[in-house]
Amino acid sequence: MTARRFREPFLIAHLITLGLSVPLVVLLTFTYMSAEKFQFRSIAMTAVLLDACLANLLGGLAIKRKGHSPWWGLTGFLMGLIPFILYLVLPDRGQKPGEA
Repeated sequence: MTARRFREPFLIAHLITLGLSVPLVVLLTFTYMSAEKFQFRSIAMTAVLLDACLANLLGGLAIKRKGHSPWWGLTGFLMGLIPFILYLVLPDRGQKPGEA
């Protein structure tokens, strides 16, 4: 990639939101690993989902500005939702049966 490609504002914002997703996913992982941080799980999940939505929106806009179809960004967004859906629907293995 040439340096000119990195001057696009949507691409820069997309890369920043992708970089922000790393500490947010680490925070989400710690809330799932620790029972003491259970109350922060919904806040962490919401932050990760909002960051993923914003990153994919900015990625789609950057792709559109380059002249390609923004549906590539939407496809990546839908595939990226699969881990979040699994987090939400699968039971928590740390709980014993019968506990709420």
